[in-house]
Amino acid sequence: MQEDHQLTEKSLAEAQSIKDRSKKEMQEFDAKNKMEIDELERQVRQMQGQIEMQMQQEQSIKGENSKLMSAIQDGRDKDTRKNQKLVDSIVTKDREFDQLERELHGKATQRIQDLKKFNEDCESASKQTQKTETSLKEKDSERVKV
Repeated sequence: MQEDHQLTEKSLAEAQSIKDRSKKEMQEFDAKNKMEIDELERQVRQMQGQIEMQMQQEQSIKGENSKLMSAIQDGRDKDTRKNQKLVDSIVTKDREFDQLERELHGKATQRIQDLKKFNEDCESASKQTQKTETSLKEKDSERVKV
C-alpha cells in the first residue's frame, strides 16, 4: 500500500509538474499572443492613420479637381461666347462682302455698258467725221474744178 501511496504521490507530483509546465506554457503562450495582438493593434492603428491621411489627400485632390473642372468649364463658356461673337462677326462681314460684291458687280456691269455705249458713240462719231471729211474733200475738189 505504501508502494501504491508512493506511486500515487509520484503520479500526483508528475501531474503537478505537468500542470505547472502547462500553466507556464499557457502563460508564455498568452504573453506571446498578447504581444502579437498588441503588434496587430499597432499595425491597425498605423493603417487607420494612413487611411485617414489618404482620405484627406483624396478630399484635397477632389477639391482641387473640382476647382480645375470649374475653371475649365468657365474657360469653355468664355471661349464659346467669344467664338460665337467671332462667328457672328464673320457672318456679318460675309454679308457685307456679299452686298459689296453685288454692288460692285452692278457698278461694273453698268460701267461696261457705259463704256460700250461710249465706244459706239465714238465709232459713230468717227464714222460721221470720216463722212464729213469725205464730203468736205469732195466739195473742195468740186470747188477747185469750178
